[in-house]
Amino acid sequence: MDGIRKQIDWLENMGLDQFALVDIVGTLISDSQSGGWMGALGRAQLARDAMDEVLVARLAAKSAAGQFVWSVGAVAGGDEGMRGAGGLQMLRKPQANPKLVSGDVEVMKHRQELLASIPCLFAELPIPRYFPVTFVDCRECGNVHYLDAACPLISGSSGNVGQAGAGKVAFRGGVAT
Repeated sequence: MDGIRKQIDWLENMGLDQFALVDIVGTLISDSQSGGWMGALGRAQLARDAMDEVLVARLAAKSAAGQFVWSVGAVAGGDEGMRGAGGLQMLRKPQANPKLVSGDVEVMKHRQELLASIPCLFAELPIPRYFPVTFVDCRECGNVHYLDAACPLISGSSGNVGQAGAGKVAFRGGVAT
């Protein structure tokens, strides 16, 4: 829990207005023998229930961070984002960053640096043609990509992150939408 709480402190100190923790709970694949989509939905709920104590303990009671959980039931033959069961649930609504509210000088400095760097970070990306837009921070090339875009450094990449190389692309600092 200490690592997660340090990440939350880091997000708070960056000067973000609000921020949230997103936990993804995975399950075994459900095929037609185990109920297909309905079986996956049942597994997703059981997995979510089994993780409840851990999820509740992740954040300090006084934390301003929001908390979401996506317990996804995998269905054979497809990507969980398109074919899985279960949905995103909000456990805690994000609150205003208390360090911004109090006018913390160091946090305000970090916020200005962050706001100045965002246009540069996204300048190389084409204008999105759909909403919501999800970005990944690519460990392979060190750049930001659309979730469904290929990393140019991963040979044979088809544009599908799952096929682009397991473990090569990761979310660091969360998901931006």
